[in-house]
Amino acid sequence: MAVAWIAAVTLLTAAGFRDGAPAAAAVTPTPHSPTPHSPAPHSPAIHNPVIQGPMARGAKVTFESVRGDKVRHSQRARLLSLAVDRGETPTPFLPVGAFRATYEVVVTLPARDRIKFQLDGRGKVKLSVNGKVALEGSLNSRNSLENEKAVRLKKGGNDIKIEFESAARGDGELRVFWSGYDFGFEPIKPELMSYPAADQAVVAGEQLRRGHRLFVERRCARCHDYDELRLADSAYLELDRSGPDLRLVGTRVRQGWMAKWMKDPHEVRPEATMPKFALGGSDAVDIASYLATLGQPQPHAGF
Repeated sequence: MAVAWIAAVTLLTAAGFRDGAPAAAAVTPTPHSPTPHSPAPHSPAIHNPVIQGPMARGAKVTFESVRGDKVRHSQRARLLSLAVDRGETPTPFLPVGAFRATYEVVVTLPARDRIKFQLDGRGKVKLSVNGKVALEGSLNSRNSLENEKAVRLKKGGNDIKIEFESAARGDGELRVFWSGYDFGFEPIKPELMSYPAADQAVVAGEQLRRGHRLFVERRCARCHDYDELRLADSAYLELDRSGPDLRLVGTRVRQGWMAKWMKDPHEVRPEATMPKFALGGSDAVDIASYLATLGQPQPHAGF
């Protein structure tokens, strides 16, 4: 049976799941959770499958702050795991403090199987398979969760949803393992996981991540430094001048204008002192999408 699993997984991978890129849907229509515009099921025990569009490898994860303004950010996750220490955040787009993380993924199997799940880490968690709760409880260093009876997964797509909540101060860990008839507990293989490639929350979230990464890689903050002038560092005061403070730029400038400015500042304003950078593809648009979110100071954790 192990040989059949390996052969079938290889066939599914060759059929079109590419890392981080859209691929054709698997051989059978795969179910997924109802969209926000879909009618709710009449009974929570009924799981209503619908036809999927193109799929991308990985899982959808949505992070949400618990206190204050409900800040949300969705992105692609390669594995069903996370680790956040106290004082850190699971994503740069959330404030420090307690958070929730919701993973939604379609796991495609070449044949039906009976699976056991094991959850390790720190925090509260609930795991649902095809609309039914399989595991729920609290995790800590002395307590992990494992279902006593194996869960039946069908051939083709299986919806898995994991809802995790951190500790009150924002620290938390989660690791998801599974085991089958002929293999012990191990992480779910990335090549078996997918999510709808057209999910707009993930598309927008990934654009923000690319913009933030480019902002860091291009060292934008070296010029746009909001610290006080370091008068003793240079005999020439003009050398200590920085670019505009970008912390609140989203409240002052439109996103489209920022993208045009970064492509060629001198085209917008001939006397501009900012040089033209070699930004390719959608780089300028991605950076502008990130800067447009900088509309207020980062809130502090409410301990």
